[in-house]
Amino acid sequence: MYFSFVYRISIKDTSIAKLGSVCRRIYRIFSHAYYHHRTIYDEFEERTHLCHRFTAFALRYGLIPKDNLIVPINGINQDVTALMQQPISLSSIESDA
Repeated sequence: MYFSFVYRISIKDTSIAKLGSVCRRIYRIFSHAYYHHRTIYDEFEERTHLCHRFTAFALRYGLIPKDNLIVPINGINQDVTALMQQPISLSSIESDA
């Protein structure tokens, strides 16, 4: 059975603010791993690209300010403006999932 939750897409402004806070905290974990556990970070990032994908997601939806980026990621730090200018639509959210 297929259930569609398209009508439950709206998010309260207060929840969006909390999501931004959570994203900044998660990014701090990435930066800690990068600067204090570099070998483990590099091995994991090479396999999963998790920090790269998370950073792109957070920038795309304006959840982390560009000024907070401290982990160098190829292709992300140079393309921040392009990521932030892409239009956001329901179809882009569904295709990213």
